[in-house]
Amino acid sequence: MKIEVEIAKENAAIDKGIQNLFEPSNYTCPECHGVLLQLKEGAILRFRCHTGHAYSAATLLEEGGDGVEGSLWGAIRSLEERVQMLRQFAEHLESNNRRADAAVLLQEIEKTKKKAEFVRQAVTSE
Repeated sequence: MKIEVEIAKENAAIDKGIQNLFEPSNYTCPECHGVLLQLKEGAILRFRCHTGHAYSAATLLEEGGDGVEGSLWGAIRSLEERVQMLRQFAEHLESNNRRADAAVLLQEIEKTKKKAEFVRQAVTSE
C-alpha cells in the first residue's frame, strides 16, 4: 500500500516497480490506453496502469463503457462527415459533366448513410 500511495502522489509507477507488484491483465487503461495490471486482494480486484492511473473493477467497467459509447459516437460523426464529403465530390463531378462518376458516389452516400443509421440505433437503443 505504501508503494501505491507513492505512485498516486508522484505518478511514477514504473520507477516504483509496479510491474513487480501486479499481474498483467487483458485490459487497457481508459485514459492512456496502456496495459492495465491487476491486483487481487481477497474479494477486491483493482487495476493500475504503468503511468499510475488506478481503477476498481466497478470504475473500470464504467470508464470502459463510456469509452465504447464515445467511440461509437465518433464513428457516427466520421460516417456523417463522409456523407458530406461524398456529396460535395458528387456535385463537383456533376457540374463537370461526369455523371457516371457522380452516380457511383451517390450510391456510396446511400450505403454510408445506412451504416451511420445502424450505429446510431445501436448507441441510442437501451
